[in-house]
This record gives sequence, C-alpha cells and structure tokens, in this order.
Amino acid sequence: MQDSNVKGSPITIDDILNSQWKEIIGRADNRECSEYQRLFLAASSESEKNGDQRKESVYRLLGDMTSFHMKSDTSKEPFGPMVIMNGKRSAIPSDLTEEQLGIFLGFLPEIEDAELRARIADVLWMRKRDYKVAELAISSYIESAKVLEDPDFWPRTFQRIERAFRLAVMLGKGNGSLEKVIGHIESVLGRYNGEDPMYLSEKLMGLLQEQDLGDPLKYSKLAEKAANRAETTHDWHRAQSYWQRKAVWDRLAKDDAGRKESLTRAAETYVKMAEASTRGDRASYMVAGSHLITGIESYRRIGGMSHRVDELHQLLLEYEKKSLKEFGVISSPPIDLAEAIKGAKESVKGKNVIDALCQLCTTFRIESVDVLRKRVEESAKDFPLSHLMTTMIVNDKGKVVGKRQGLLLDENDQYEIALRSHMYHEAQIAYSIDVQALIHPMRRQIVLDNDIRVDDLGSIVTNNPLIPEGREYIYAAGLLAGLQGDLLTSIHLLIPQFENSVRYILEQQGIVTSKIDDEGIQKEHDLNTLLYHDKVKEIFKDDLVFHLQALLVAPEGANIRNRMAHGLMTTTEFFSPNAVYIWGLILRLCCWPIIVRIHQDAGATGHETAPSDPPII
Repeated sequence: MQDSNVKGSPITIDDILNSQWKEIIGRADNRECSEYQRLFLAASSESEKNGDQRKESVYRLLGDMTSFHMKSDTSKEPFGPMVIMNGKRSAIPSDLTEEQLGIFLGFLPEIEDAELRARIADVLWMRKRDYKVAELAISSYIESAKVLEDPDFWPRTFQRIERAFRLAVMLGKGNGSLEKVIGHIESVLGRYNGEDPMYLSEKLMGLLQEQDLGDPLKYSKLAEKAANRAETTHDWHRAQSYWQRKAVWDRLAKDDAGRKESLTRAAETYVKMAEASTRGDRASYMVAGSHLITGIESYRRIGGMSHRVDELHQLLLEYEKKSLKEFGVISSPPIDLAEAIKGAKESVKGKNVIDALCQLCTTFRIESVDVLRKRVEESAKDFPLSHLMTTMIVNDKGKVVGKRQGLLLDENDQYEIALRSHMYHEAQIAYSIDVQALIHPMRRQIVLDNDIRVDDLGSIVTNNPLIPEGREYIYAAGLLAGLQGDLLTSIHLLIPQFENSVRYILEQQGIVTSKIDDEGIQKEHDLNTLLYHDKVKEIFKDDLVFHLQALLVAPEGANIRNRMAHGLMTTTEFFSPNAVYIWGLILRLCCWPIIVRIHQDAGATGHETAPSDPPII
C-alpha cells in the first residue's frame, strides 16, 4: 500500500505525454480505472527497477489518480481511498498538490479514453470547481458507460451514469448536461424495454424518480412488465424491486388504486420467497420466517390488509415452530475446569454458613465494562464477519424477540448500541464459566457441610440497607432456595424484591420513583427504568449496573425480569447459568455489609484491607 500522501516530483506535462501511458491502458482487459491503476503501478515498479525515476513518478501519479474508489451514490466526497489499513490509507483527491492539478489540467485535452478522461475531469471539478471540466466529466462518464454496458454485469455501467446524473443535478438545468444524462437514461430504458435480465432498468428508474423526472404512465407499464417477467422465472427479489418502482410511478401519476395494487404485489413477493425457502435440499423455515416477517410488515404499511396480515401471522407461527429443528449446537474444545472446581470447593469447606456464603459471592468475578468492551472489539477485528452480521434472538417457540446488530465501522451512537449488545453476549459466556467452575461447586459444598434453614440467614437480611423492613423473610427464603438449587422458587422471590429494593434505595436518596398517568394514578417505575437512572449507576457502580441490565432487562441480554414477569420462561430456563448468576449477584449485594465489616475487622488486626468500590447502600 502506498503512503497516504501522493508523492510529488518535478515532472511536467511533457513527461506524461512522452511516457507510454496510451500503450499501458491499451493493454487493459476492462476499460475501468481499477484496471488502469493496476497497470500503472506495475509500470511504476518496472521503471524503478530500471532506474528511470522520472517515469516511475509519472506512472505512480497516474496510478494514484486511477486508484480513487468512486462512490457514485453521493455528491459529497464521491472519491475515497482504495485501501485503509493499520491507520494508513491510499491516495485521495485532496492529496494532490496544486502543481499536480495543473499537470492534469494540461493533460486532459490529450486523453481519448473516456474512462480516464472522466476520472481526471471529475477530480479537477472537485478540487477546482471549473464548470467546463464538470461538463466534460459528465459527457465522458456517459461515453464510458456505453463502452462498459453489459446488462448482466450492470453495476459498473450504472455507477458511471449515476455519477454523471449527480454531477448534472449539481450544475442545474440550463447548460444541457442534465438533459443529456436523462436522454441517455431514457434511451437505455427504451432499448431494454423491461426485458433486461438484472437490475439496470430498475436502478435507472430510481434516478428519474429521485427528481420526479420521466413519464409516470409510460414507466409504470415498463416496471410492471419487468416485474411480471421476473415472477415467471421466480426471481422474487427482482420482482419485488420492480413492483416497488411501479408503486412510485403510480404515486407520481396520482393512481392510488394502482399504487396499492403494486405495493400488494411487492408484499406478496416476500410470501413467495418464504414458500420457496421451505422447499428443496436447502429448505429452511428459519429463513422462510424472516421473509414472512418482512411481508407482514409490508402489508401492515399498505393499510386495510388486516385479513392478509392475520393469515400470514398464523403461517409465521407454524414456520417458527418448525424452525426450532434447525438450531444446531456450536461447540468448542472442552475447557478443563477440574482444578478450578476443586479449589472452589476447598475454599468453603468447613466454614460456617455466613462465612462460606461471603466467600462464595466474592469469588466469582464481576467483569468490568472496559474489559468486556476491549474483548469484543478485539474479537471483532480477529473475526469480522461474525460481528458484522445481525443476529436474531429467538425464544423457545422460534419467535424473534430481539436482535444483536452487527458492529459498524463508524463509532457513532448506533455503533455503541450494537457494541453493548455484543458485550451482553460476551458477558453471558463468562457467567456460564463462573457458574460451572465456581458458584455451583461452592453452593453444593456449603449445602453438603451445613443443614441450613431460613433463620440461619437472619444475620444477612436483618437491618440490611438493601432490604426494607418487612421483606427480610422473603429475601432469606429466596436466597436459601437458590443455595439449595431450587432456582425456580428463588428467582420468583428475589427479582420482584430486588426491584422494590432499588426503588427503596432511590427513595432514601430523595429520588421520585413513580409517575402520574393521565388519569392521575401513580405508577411505580420498574427495573426497565430504574436500572438506567443516573443515581443507580452512582450507587451500584457502572460495572455492576451493566451486569444487572444484561441479566434482568436488556432485550439483547437474558432479560430475566421481563420474561419471568410475562410468563415467558420455561422451567429449564430458571436453572440456566444466567439465573444462577443473578442469584449470586443478589446474594453478593445482600452480603456486602457483612463482607465490608469482615474486611474492616481484618484490616484492624493488620491482615487485610477492605474491598474497594463497594456499593453505596
């Protein structure tokens, strides 16, 4: 990869004209800048080997000019670097010096090749804002599009027409450039007459529709013809695209009935795709379900289609049930936890109940948000494909209940939301390991060593700043049930009480934890609101709040609070690592005053110091 800056040299226009640039691009298999760039850089390397520094500089400069990555869908910054890697990038137009721009301006009249002429003229327009070179770029792009036109490999043709179109729109009407581009678009549409095999006509129609150009009645019929042809070959994706185009033409023609019919036909293509996905060797009800979800949403947006929506929803439920058989088990080499389990048991063996419980809830980790973030981002770099794709989260009936969005390259708000969902997933993997290696072995050892009753936990729950008066027994019963392995009872008891405890703590801080609805009735905030309150983060600290969110309320996480409250959890799920871990976290919070006191007493005798960052409760 080249340096990010174009390296200038004292070359002149004559150096370019006296080089073999014509012969070099004449060897190109495709009349595209990407192919020219490859040939120019090869010539530059060859000149360097031969010690011809002047030609080396000429070919490198031409290689840089043809290397820019064209983004024809935007008028702003239409050229980007070809390569970005390890904090460096290849050349971009702003790297060119004024001297180099002057050389290219002098070189421009000598260029017969439409593709190279369009590139240089466009870059000069961007840097110098000379309307004459913009007009030359437009006509050159159209000429290049004609050379490259291939209905089967349509993107390269369309990109040049699209760039010409956006340049012409920028220049405005009056100089004939926009009319020239529209004329070419309409000639292509007329020539293929709705019979091109791919998407060229559909994309060209989109350009006209952007500016409300073209005859709506004429192109509505053309789009309908293309859509019907696509349906005869079961090319449902292409058919859907053309039906959508027809709907826009119908809107422009003020044909409401035609528009609704076009949208209905477009929505039905998703149903056809769903049906096709259930047949053949690669049948998948999971894929079929995803098509149906899109189809249902399409019908809802049309309006007045409730009967069809209900039909498809029933079909979706059938597909979702059948899709459960498609879920496989993803496994990795086994992790040897034998030594960790043995050490966990030994750490609580022979201790009294309270000391053993305090040992248990301070042994498993509460991983920091920063560590989780770093691990996810490093994993995304090492395995980019698995992190860029959106993952559907389904329940036991196969229904999609959440999405873990793919990680985007730009660090914006959407990136942070997606990143957090991946962090929730990463945290759940850690929960599973800690439950198997630490919590379960220690819990079993404590029960084996002690005959424990509810009253034995009195010192934990009595006068506890987390637990309001009158709730002590419920907490003790919930903690004991979890200790004994009855997570079904434990979770049902502890989570509602913990929700109340969060409200209780906030109220002690003078925070209002309810709201008044339109009828004047006060409704208490639940954990979905409470766990995102700034004061909660201050009290419990960011790391702990993150894990509480991941386990209790985040749709991309375990979401135990909400799923339990609505009866969506199966018996098995109450014994999952997530359920065990939230029991351990609540135990930790309940035991914290004792843990701090034990450490403070030990510190007074010179043995230990108090644990850092305890919750302020």
